[in-house]
Amino acid sequence: MATATGLTGLVPSYERIGIAAPLLLVLFRLLQGFSTGGEWGGATTFMIEYAPPGRRGLFGSLQQISTGLGQLCSISAAFLLNSWLDQPTLDDWGWRVPFLVGFMLAPVGYYLRSRVSETPAFERNAAADRITRSPLRTAFTTHRGAVATCFGLTIIWTVATFVFLTFMPTFAVQTLKIPRRRRSPRPPLPRWSISASCRSPACCPTASGASR
Repeated sequence: MATATGLTGLVPSYERIGIAAPLLLVLFRLLQGFSTGGEWGGATTFMIEYAPPGRRGLFGSLQQISTGLGQLCSISAAFLLNSWLDQPTLDDWGWRVPFLVGFMLAPVGYYLRSRVSETPAFERNAAADRITRSPLRTAFTTHRGAVATCFGLTIIWTVATFVFLTFMPTFAVQTLKIPRRRRSPRPPLPRWSISASCRSPACCPTASGASR
């Protein structure tokens, strides 16, 4: 995921490599998405298995809280770049900065992953030889209903999030012709930061109630 993020910031411009530029952007974005999807379930399961009795919902919500904090950081980075750089500079190289910074986090993630041991629940199952050899097949054959339920619930807020945070800003600028900048020296703080700021704290009481 970090590699795809960094490579996004290194993609040459359309003037240099033509149609290959947007194709590379799409490819690296797909790699980001697949990597995120692969990490999401495993990371949430990891935190839940480490949770004490009655706190599994709260511990699992930490994944969603971290996502909200990550979105807040990305919004803040876009806000700062729009505040400090003029539009030509931002279009030329300024937009690449957050992607290159994200690439620098790869060693941190690797260090943390290499130092964390397996959960006690996993080690107990491994010692008892209860680890399935084909977890994907088991999930779709034994837990079809639960998989369908999780998919249906997840896709609702996933679509809503991307419509609100990704599509709406582009639609506002390109279709509604709302200017990217006001005439004041500094642009206003994006409204999306308010949403990200409110969503993360709201996860804690909701998840705590789910554990009961």
